[in-house]
Amino acid sequence: RRFHLGWLSQRRVVIVVSGTGILNAGVCTQLLITLFTLDGIIHYGRAGIGNPKYNIGDIVIAGQWAHAGLWHWQRYGSGEETGWYTKDIGYLEFDNYNVPIKTCQNSLNRVWFQYEELFKVSGTPEVAESVFWVNVSKSYYAAAKELEDITLEGCLNRTTCLSKPPKVVRVKRGCSSNTYIDNLSYQKFLYRKFNVTVIDEDSAAAALVCESNAMPYLSIRSLSDLPGEASSASNDPVIFSRLETVNEVVVITELITVLAPEALPPAPQPVEPLVEETEFAGHDFW
Repeated sequence: RRFHLGWLSQRRVVIVVSGTGILNAGVCTQLLITLFTLDGIIHYGRAGIGNPKYNIGDIVIAGQWAHAGLWHWQRYGSGEETGWYTKDIGYLEFDNYNVPIKTCQNSLNRVWFQYEELFKVSGTPEVAESVFWVNVSKSYYAAAKELEDITLEGCLNRTTCLSKPPKVVRVKRGCSSNTYIDNLSYQKFLYRKFNVTVIDEDSAAAALVCESNAMPYLSIRSLSDLPGEASSASNDPVIFSRLETVNEVVVITELITVLAPEALPPAPQPVEPLVEETEFAGHDFW
């Protein structure tokens, strides 16, 4: 990976591309925490819509994240009373999605959502804490309220605009898994079961690593698609990907300014490449 070190709004930052998926996000987050002296981590990218009242182009900041891809897949013929795995969180019943007859049994049976094992730096060594919902930083989430007044760009040009003006909004929950969700039935299930507004492939992993290391964390996601629905010209994620990136940069820059109101002295010009330096005393964010 290449870590880009520099200044954003007179704050020192580290920027890196994590890559897609739970594993990449987790590894990249731990590398950042291990190699650099950070004040916190801001994770940004695109995501799918969980709550249909929101629209493509909206920028969503969730207060909690869950890894919804850790399952116990129950054997066919077993009922709810069998098995050593947790049944506290709930399950997905495949019988309910048979077409055309929903009353027939399905040999896939059901999958039960499981807790993550969390090992905290402040905890007892080799003793795990069971978690499903991971909270983001309370102070970061509170600071993000100021971002809701930002006016985002809704048009690429005079003729190409999103169907609705995009907005920044704080929401309660999001979930992640190592699966790209493009199935409307499963999207509806996740929303109904967990009340998630945003669905992606990596935020929960970064949140878990930060929670383990007592590192402040916040995820900012630009909604880019609604699972199971074809894109219209006014909501095509490919067409509007550049616009989403521009809006995310505006939001992230403002958030860093809010979190670190005291600007550091201007960077020397020209800035020499900091190839070997691994520790910083300033405000460093991903």
